[in-house]
Amino acid sequence: SNLNPRDEVIALCLMSSGLDISDILNLTLEDVNHQSDKERIFITINRLKTGEIAKSFLSKEATVKIRKYIQNWRKDAPPNEMVFINVVESRKNIEGINRNTPILVSSVDFNFRRTCNQMGFRIKNGKQSPMRPKRLRKCFKSGCTRAGLDLDTIRIFMGQKSAVSKVYLGK
Repeated sequence: SNLNPRDEVIALCLMSSGLDISDILNLTLEDVNHQSDKERIFITINRLKTGEIAKSFLSKEATVKIRKYIQNWRKDAPPNEMVFINVVESRKNIEGINRNTPILVSSVDFNFRRTCNQMGFRIKNGKQSPMRPKRLRKCFKSGCTRAGLDLDTIRIFMGQKSAVSKVYLGK
């Protein structure tokens, strides 16, 4: 993978849960670690954007990867800290980012776009790169539809107030 290990785990979590990037970035170590005996991590969050309760889960693969990420990078952090943080050392003056601070959605989006360019995808005529965190929600929705889940169940997984929007229906 061309993504760094943190962003690779974020991408896997996005694809397997249907949650928004801001929901994934707000996961705490406690959210993950209190389910250490489970094969999958179940997530119940109050979505910042809508105030809706979202109930979703991470796939087995995403669960393994996020636990490995925590073991390698975050094992000594307090349980109330976010799973995904900035890990830059001394570039504060250059980028305005402190080590161990929450990641901005725009930082993840930038890393996805950069990876897309490295893989040879070029953006033409002002179109968005196909490699965007929010596009992974659409992949989740498509997979749920192919598996035969009804739209109300998918809506709950995705934390949406009303019927799944046309953006995620692919129309």
